Amino acid sequence: MAQTEEHLKRWLEAGLIKPETAETIRIFERDQRRAESGERPGALEALLYLGFVVLAVGVFSLFAQNWEDLESWARVIAIGVPTLLLFGVGLALHLTGEPQLERGGQAAWMVTVALFAGTLAVAINEYGLGLGDPGDPGALLTIAAATFAVTIALWVASPAYPQLFAIAGATLFVGVAVANWPDEFSQELLGMTILSIALAALALAEVGWLTPVLGARFLFSALAIFGPFAASMDDGPVAFEVLAGAMAAAVIAYGVFRASFALVLVGVVGAFAVLIAFITRHFSDRIGAPMAMIISGGILIAGILLLALYRRELQNRKSA
Repeated sequence: MAQTEEHLKRWLEAGLIKPETAETIRIFERDQRRAESGERPGALEALLYLGFVVLAVGVFSLFAQNWEDLESWARVIAIGVPTLLLFGVGLALHLTGEPQLERGGQAAWMVTVALFAGTLAVAINEYGLGLGDPGDPGALLTIAAATFAVTIALWVASPAYPQLFAIAGATLFVGVAVANWPDEFSQELLGMTILSIALAALALAEVGWLTPVLGARFLFSALAIFGPFAASMDDGPVAFEVLAGAMAAAVIAYGVFRASFALVLVGVVGAFAVLIAFITRHFSDRIGAPMAMIISGGILIAGILLLALYRRELQNRKSA
């Protein structure tokens, strides 16, 4: 696989192939390697995931039962040690070179991100570290920024789907932290922060720097719609609703351009959510809630029919 990556890197730099082609080749080579080695998700991988779940439940159970009885240093160790342990387990699994164990390592690192954020929050809560309480704007932003940095570092070490999910989750966390910075929580800051990071991530995916490309496009297209949609909540300005609708339309166009039904689906679902929220918010008082629901349902059904037609057309185009 390392040799394949070297070839792909040279071909991308030379402009011989596009990022989506490189991603398709990666998926094909990975599937071929798994098929040749006979490695498919099995009992070993399932047991690994079960172990991660048991570890997480154990950590939270320890907090619930003994938190008040623990000293400050013990509280930090109680969550810090499992965090380091899970990181080490993930690293060891990556080094095995076995597909099942590598996937387990990726899952371990995704959980490590959440535990890291918890460890930092507990350390700040117990010792202050010059930041006050974890809920204070400065402390929360520090935790979010550090967590985001850790997700990027783990993605660099293993650019896989679980790490992309971790980056997407950290993006939401950063958005909440930035929105908490003013005296009152700002939905506008929340939405625009998420939108900015999502657009940057999509740009990086398009030039092949953020991989897997297909996963990055899917996740951050969804966040690009969710950002302005979140900014419009709680009686936010109508401009953000318009922006959310525009982003949904842009994602649909993006999906058509890339011949990706998944992206079109993301855009259409986003457009439905924005349109239904718009109708309910601005017209339910005039036409009544039942009529607003009827219109929303009709829009939803029409959209599903259009999606079905587009999927058939896309399949016919690919088979031609």
